[in-house]
Amino acid sequence: MFKRKRIVWVVCTANVCRSPMIHLLLKQKLEAEGLSKSVEVRSAGVAAMANLPASPDGVMLLAERGLDLSTHRAAGLSLPDIRRADLILVMEEAHRRQIFQRAPQQIGKVLLFSELVDEQEDLADPYGLGRAAYETTLARIDDVLARGWDRLLDYIR
Repeated sequence: MFKRKRIVWVVCTANVCRSPMIHLLLKQKLEAEGLSKSVEVRSAGVAAMANLPASPDGVMLLAERGLDLSTHRAAGLSLPDIRRADLILVMEEAHRRQIFQRAPQQIGKVLLFSELVDEQEDLADPYGLGRAAYETTLARIDDVLARGWDRLLDYIR
């Protein structure tokens, strides 16, 4: 399906909530579709403190789905990461602006997550807001991935 292995980065602020959750869910979906050998998914934060674990509420919610987020450790997004990426999914417009400031020539590969479903809204950060906020965020992630799947594949072809 793809000429070479594609690299998709999922990027949020600290790389402990939204991007690690989407990373695992996207990876699971790619595996189910038989695309895991063609597409590599990675996650990072634009302001990550290296090696922080994923947030406990995110770990618990994904564990309930049989996905293990407990080994995740936060990482920052580097300039080489940006250059090597085929697609960078950001959670907020602020993340897109930060990437633009670092690598303006790479901005064409940056997409706001909600743009997969023709929307222009930030994905709310549930950090520190409790399980209900994480459930709301996860429901939104599920919705965007379900409705925006074909568009996502178009971007990485």
